[in-house]
Amino acid sequence: MSELTIINSKKTTYIEILRIIAILLVIFNHTLNYGYMHFTTYEVGSAPYWFFMPFSVMTGINTPIFLMISGMLLLGKQEETFSYVLKKRIPKYLVALFLYSLFYYLCDIEFRLNDFSCKDFFTGLYSGTISVPAWFLYLYLAFLLILPVLRKVARNMNGKEFLYIAVIYLVFQALLPILQFLIGGEQLTVNTDIRPLPILYMAFICPVTGYYLGVVLKEIKSKQLLIFFFLFVLSVLLTCFMTHYMISTTNRTDPVSIEYFYETTRVFRAAFIFLLIRKVFEGKEIPNSINNLILLAGSSVFGIYLLEQFFRVILFSIYIKLSSVIPCFLAVLVYVLSVFIFCLITVLLFKLPFFLIRTQSLGKRKHR
Repeated sequence: MSELTIINSKKTTYIEILRIIAILLVIFNHTLNYGYMHFTTYEVGSAPYWFFMPFSVMTGINTPIFLMISGMLLLGKQEETFSYVLKKRIPKYLVALFLYSLFYYLCDIEFRLNDFSCKDFFTGLYSGTISVPAWFLYLYLAFLLILPVLRKVARNMNGKEFLYIAVIYLVFQALLPILQFLIGGEQLTVNTDIRPLPILYMAFICPVTGYYLGVVLKEIKSKQLLIFFFLFVLSVLLTCFMTHYMISTTNRTDPVSIEYFYETTRVFRAAFIFLLIRKVFEGKEIPNSINNLILLAGSSVFGIYLLEQFFRVILFSIYIKLSSVIPCFLAVLVYVLSVFIFCLITVLLFKLPFFLIRTQSLGKRKHR
């Protein structure tokens, strides 16, 4: 058995498939009007408008899926002390955040022909303004900071308490914002002091949901999957309707306005996809060659996330050339896949020296 197979055998295939789906959606999320918001380029209420809107709505499950995976893997681990989290997990992540920000800061000053400024760099690093996609890295850092406490909370929750959290999320994150907009437009809002924001925050609700779906829920029954499918369909339809209603009443089609209702129920959409992929692939026999490829790509997703903004700029000409000969939406899908492949190859080339060193080390141990 090769070292690669030994490493991959410790991983779960369906988790890596979820990671790959999520990173492809992240890349698609950054394609603006030519992809992610493509439906806004058509007349409101037209057939293409309604056809492309669900693609945009579904894109928002990327972040919840990543956090659900983290919740499943980290909340179910053996107890880790506060010291371990502060000395081991967070420093590694801070190094990645620092290098990521430095790389994009250098790219920015090269593009804008500015001089390097330590003050500007560290100000941007502190505020998270160097790169727009970096917001997720800061959110994940918040998750790591509360990880020891969150692990204790999640492990001591029962089924009714998970349901209680889901209901609170549904009421304050979905139902109230929708009813407020339908009744009073943008003038009617609930008092912010009554909203239980700490438990609605993405660094809590998504990891705990992932822990429940991946660890607490030992077996996925067809009835459970059907319930989540119903919630998924209802979520997509409700989000599409409210988005259309908002556009029709305000004439606003900017991403910030449109994404207001995307946020309301996307955890339910992500939960169904999580369960569906687990149901389909968990315990299934997959040919070793395909399985190794999936696991290799899945283990490279964090690196792909760090590089995708760079390759989106470099490879944008692919979309420009393709869009002149094939439909724009199809061209953007090819473009997204191209960015994914180029990022993956780069990450694997970066990993290659470490892989060779590890292989040599294992070979020497066998000969001893």
